[in-house]
Amino acid sequence: MTVIRSPLPAPVRHRHWPLCRRCSGIALDLGSARTRAWIAGRGMVLDVPTVTFPGTGAIHPVQRGTIVDIPGTARMLERLLGHRLPRLGRPLVVVTAPVLDGLAFRTAARTAVEVLRPRAVLTVPGARAVALAA
Repeated sequence: MTVIRSPLPAPVRHRHWPLCRRCSGIALDLGSARTRAWIAGRGMVLDVPTVTFPGTGAIHPVQRGTIVDIPGTARMLERLLGHRLPRLGRPLVVVTAPVLDGLAFRTAARTAVEVLRPRAVLTVPGARAVALAA
């Protein structure tokens, strides 16, 4: 008796994008007064005051649209969003940037957002983000 085996499937050359379908992207608005976060598929998940409590009192890590305390901002993002993300997921993070801030804000935002293990970090000027949302 002869057994006929089917040929093996062709190897997959490219991974499907996005790798994490449940958490494909996060949009962050790090404002001086409030921090807002939107996760794809879940909608707005966060709208809280931008403040941290490292020990002695309250500290505002973002002042006048500029990140002044990068470790404080990273700690705040980890505590607020860390449990909402899957452990193995690497989301695309979009951060709104003030229009007049330059490379310094983008570098500080990228450093602070690294605690979320992003696949990529995009910075979008705030005016453009509002225009896209309208």
